[in-house]
Amino acid sequence: KKKPIKQKPDPVLACLIAARKRITPKGAWCQGAAAKDADGCSVYSPDNPAAVSWCALGATGLGASSGEADAVLYRCVPGGHLETWNDDPKRTHKQVLALFDKAIALRRKDVTRG
Repeated sequence: KKKPIKQKPDPVLACLIAARKRITPKGAWCQGAAAKDADGCSVYSPDNPAAVSWCALGATGLGASSGEADAVLYRCVPGGHLETWNDDPKRTHKQVLALFDKAIALRRKDVTRG
């Protein structure tokens, strides 16, 4: 009887899932900066301890495979300009979470295909 082959966890998928989780709570997603503090001021770096909210790119910026995770997000965003899309005044938190869901599904598909 053959043992099933265990697939190694995909670091890009893990980064996307962690980023989505990071911005899921109300108030944890922002626009106009990679990350902001509790007063809504830019903290310039997503890993700044004062950060309490992140844009889509800032949220992935804390993962080890952030560059590759960003590439998956760019493939999913209409027009391919993630920063512009994230910062659109009409953009909603729900739309950003849906983008992450789409990126996560796409990455799972890519990983399964090998």
